[in-house]
Amino acid sequence: MSHLAPTYAVLLSLVMVAGGDVSEDERREVLELVNRRAMWKWLGRLKQRDGGFQMSVGGEEDVRGAYCAMVIITLLDLPLDLPVDSPARSDECTTFLSGLPEWVARCQTFEGGISGRPDAEAHGAYAFSVVKTRGNEEGYEINQAIFVIPEGIAEQTRAYFASKIGF
Repeated sequence: MSHLAPTYAVLLSLVMVAGGDVSEDERREVLELVNRRAMWKWLGRLKQRDGGFQMSVGGEEDVRGAYCAMVIITLLDLPLDLPVDSPARSDECTTFLSGLPEWVARCQTFEGGISGRPDAEAHGAYAFSVVKTRGNEEGYEINQAIFVIPEGIAEQTRAYFASKIGF
């Protein structure tokens, strides 16, 4: 069964193997080993109408899924539009970013931390799995992947880290 976590790890491993003294073209060549179309279609099956992502088809939906999916999309420079046959695709859900900031915001708890899914307990590790989104013409854009917090909940999350983790 395909799963987002090992897929993410394998892609990062490919990037690391191609790292160091290789040129940008050589690095791109390594990532060309990945069937981008198949990856894009598979990620479309993991996208959920509520904005989140499952870790595998029919698997758990949590913040790790959103993080892993968005890093993969960024690394492989995949289209943000959902495949036409994506189960999540609707008039309101047309891209991988549709509903994602709102879904992530629902993962924030009363204390400011981030839980793995809406209405669950905050956990420091999940806060590092949050994807940054900012306004653009459609309302959202990706800023070079990785873990940041939707605007509007960042201050509470910083306070959570400061009080719970000691930053």
